[in-house]
Amino acid sequence: MQFELNIVNIRYSMLKFKFFLIACIALCFVVNSFGQNTNCPIDSFRQKIEDIHHEEIGDAMRQAEGIIDDFSVDNDTICTIKLYSAYAKLNGGRGNYYLVFNAFWKALLLAEQANLEKQQFYLHLDIARFYGYLKRYKKAIHHFQIASKFKKQLTRKNEMTDAMAIDFYFFQMSMYKNKGDMEVSARYLDSCYQHVDSLNITDKFYYLEFERAISLVNNQEYEEALTIFNHVLDSIRITNPGYQSIIYTRIGDAYRKMAKYDESIEAYHEAININELYESHIDYMPVIYTNLAEIHYQLGNYKKAYEMSGQGAKLDFELFDSRSERNSYLMNVQDDFRVYKEQEQERVRQQELIQLKQSQRLLLFQLLLLIVSLLFLSMLGFIYFKLQKGKIKAEKTLNNQLQQQNLEKERLLKRIERKNQELITFSNIMTHDLKAPLHNISAFTGLIQKQLENGFHKDKITKYLSFIDSSADSMTVLIQDLLLYSKIDLEEREFSNVALNDIVKLVLPAFSYDINASNVTLNIETLPAVYGDKSLLKTVFHNLISNGIKYQPKNQPDYQPKVNVWAVEEQQQYHIFVEDNGIGIDPKYVDKLFKPFVRFHSSKEYAGTGLGMSICERIMTNHKGSIQLEHTSPEGSRFKLTFPKVENVETPSAILVNSE
Repeated sequence: MQFELNIVNIRYSMLKFKFFLIACIALCFVVNSFGQNTNCPIDSFRQKIEDIHHEEIGDAMRQAEGIIDDFSVDNDTICTIKLYSAYAKLNGGRGNYYLVFNAFWKALLLAEQANLEKQQFYLHLDIARFYGYLKRYKKAIHHFQIASKFKKQLTRKNEMTDAMAIDFYFFQMSMYKNKGDMEVSARYLDSCYQHVDSLNITDKFYYLEFERAISLVNNQEYEEALTIFNHVLDSIRITNPGYQSIIYTRIGDAYRKMAKYDESIEAYHEAININELYESHIDYMPVIYTNLAEIHYQLGNYKKAYEMSGQGAKLDFELFDSRSERNSYLMNVQDDFRVYKEQEQERVRQQELIQLKQSQRLLLFQLLLLIVSLLFLSMLGFIYFKLQKGKIKAEKTLNNQLQQQNLEKERLLKRIERKNQELITFSNIMTHDLKAPLHNISAFTGLIQKQLENGFHKDKITKYLSFIDSSADSMTVLIQDLLLYSKIDLEEREFSNVALNDIVKLVLPAFSYDINASNVTLNIETLPAVYGDKSLLKTVFHNLISNGIKYQPKNQPDYQPKVNVWAVEEQQQYHIFVEDNGIGIDPKYVDKLFKPFVRFHSSKEYAGTGLGMSICERIMTNHKGSIQLEHTSPEGSRFKLTFPKVENVETPSAILVNSE
């Protein structure tokens, strides 16, 4: 059973590796994006930046900039751009995308200032490629479109080579394959072949053949695919020996699907040997061990399957889990918790050892006492036995108390672990959500600086300032929601009898503009009084009514938003229903509705931070109540709030708000 759970966990973690696998293939495709320049010390630079530690991402970027400055003293702008690009691609393989995009933005700014079209073409192509790995397809397509414009300009100047065209189509092919649009991906692969020189076969041709063979495996044309794999293997054995591990992995996949398990195992082990020999494509290792575990399981060799599964899980943890040593800069909190937990476990073990020794000593003493009492005086033995019985009872009482303390400490550890998981979520997601506005501010600040240096254009600067202001507002809203989310459990609250109709009256002015502009109808019936905190309950009703107004169909000017609020009384509790006629919630997202930072629409479609519903759930839990999605469909959603009853409180009259 444990083995099957490990298999499931490994298969789940394999989803994270897909874009890394595509990245490895694509990175091997580009040997030098900007052509040969013997004066630019790329190899020396790569050796130097290998020594940079990444415990602090910001400090790593500063170290890299210092090294780039040292290497750029005697070199031109193109060389500096190459250095930034090399640093970005190195960190792409490590998954440090903050450093990737920072380096690309700096290189792109230099290329724009120097009006270097070829460099801008490649930079936009690389930026689009990495956006594609991160599944931010709209941004990827946007930068592919910009690269396409430069491609047309370079073509008119006869500066577009076949190799550059292959890169252009190959990266788009990789993105659409990662996206799952295999038909479009196949068309781009065909475009790549149109630029291959049949008389002068280069390494690029063999990588295209490798992609074609993968497609053949997916179409169950295994024999033809294996022929191509072996041909590619022979062709790049010298030029790119480390890449053989990827090819052997794909050969193993083909044999595995053909149920030729011996050949598959041999190919997988060859891939492992090459990885260990050249220390390259390490991110393939968990996948290889997972596939080997599956094969041995099919063959009935469960012990070997368990070994391979454990090895895959270990590598997966080391390479991709933020709790591993190589990723410890994200997990300082958990590291502290881990040390504390280990110390606590050691203390419990010592305590159990002491209790065991005490029990042994007590047993020996009782035995000696029995012998003495039989020899000398049975009455004295009886009295002493009574005393010992009382002592044992006291020790049992003490042990029970210690057990209760241990149970309380275990509950505290679980609570700390739950809080630590929330901190981990904040660390991983805030890394993007809080840094994204800062990236925008930094980028547009650079563009404003460029405008000031090259000529003042008021309209452009006004537009850039608008983007900066929007990013700052987005960060402000996120910080405010985070503060509210963190304060709900921390601050002491004074609960009192609160009439919910009064709460709604306080909330309605916030929607006066929406009511007047969108012809919104709010129907608030008579609501009960509950025992709670006025400000927190105001937040709950504000979020629910706001969502009902906000998540409405787009491009339907005649559509009239409606929000209905009513109550149902039961013997021990009240149910408050909030219903809207909006777009509803996709059923596949229902389980994630109350998780923090989960958003089901882009910020361009519907604004928000993804904290609203999790804040509501935490507030209702603090009120000994609950919130749940009772019904949803494309015609609207209905939420149910449950409160314990409060007696002898006057209930206000209903409210009817109609923009008409």
